[in-house]
Amino acid sequence: MKHRILIFAVSPLVLSISLMGQTPPPPPPPIPPPNLVERTLSGGVLNGKALSLPRPSYPPAARAVNAEGPVTVQVLIDENGEVVSASAVSGHPLLRPTAVAAARQARFAPTFLAGSPVKVTGVITYNFVLPSPNIASTWLQIAFDLGFPEVSGNLRPGASLQSIANRLPQAMTEQKAALERLEEEALAEDRRSFTARSAPVPQPTPKPANRDTIPTTDRFTIIGDRDFTALNAPARQLNEGTRASLRSIGDQIESAIADRPRELWVFQLGRSLGRFSAALESSAEIDANIAELQLLLATADPDTSSSVVSRIQKLIDDASVRPLTEEKRSELTAALERSRTLQL
Repeated sequence: MKHRILIFAVSPLVLSISLMGQTPPPPPPPIPPPNLVERTLSGGVLNGKALSLPRPSYPPAARAVNAEGPVTVQVLIDENGEVVSASAVSGHPLLRPTAVAAARQARFAPTFLAGSPVKVTGVITYNFVLPSPNIASTWLQIAFDLGFPEVSGNLRPGASLQSIANRLPQAMTEQKAALERLEEEALAEDRRSFTARSAPVPQPTPKPANRDTIPTTDRFTIIGDRDFTALNAPARQLNEGTRASLRSIGDQIESAIADRPRELWVFQLGRSLGRFSAALESSAEIDANIAELQLLLATADPDTSSSVVSRIQKLIDDASVRPLTEEKRSELTAALERSRTLQL
């Protein structure tokens, strides 16, 4: 028997009709080339790599408490070189917000890996350092604290001879040593005075009391003299020898800085203000101090700020009003104390 093979031809039209109603599967997603896979590099410390690194401001609250030191900010930089996230990881709490704000404004050049831009993570470190005291302002305070006892016979509240010595330049060894010696002598006198005040006073022997009649609230109450400390000590009275030594030290400092007109003028201003503050009970002394301040203003350096000149002039005007009432005298005392911290 012969086998016959039948061949059927299926037209494309018939095939397409047979596949109608069936959705073909979606094509697989393209596989990105290896150089396009997203990566993040670690860049370590990024300070030296920035195109622009804005400087953070020093927060007033941080200045007020003398907060300083390094603040480290962790940042993430995108492919365009812009900081997209920043967070402080160390540093004083009062300094962190301004450091983060500055870090967000930093700009970097894009980083490439295998020809493609990538993200970079790293840290930016800001070191906050309080400015050194202005030498002119320091001279003003030293001179004020020396001028006050020349007239009053005692140190201004909160001042000590040791603190004045500490603020003098290291080169003024003779004046520093003299102040430290005077401080030791004054402390010794304070101790002798305190010992004399604390000596027990003989008391008559009290009659025995019935235990049941002693008030309960008094049974465990102890009353006695406070221990002597600098905080609760009365204003230190200086003998005439110490006052003369302070006047001599002031004169020596003026001689030492005579070749620096600006510093000399500031020192003389502070000394005058200190004497003024200590002499508000005497109209004659007030008039003499007004004349001294007027002369200092007339010889002020042209670079002296107008605000300083205005404040000194206001002191003169307020002190010139007659009669000087107790209220005005109190206001003038406060204004003179504030003048001690003028920023020159």
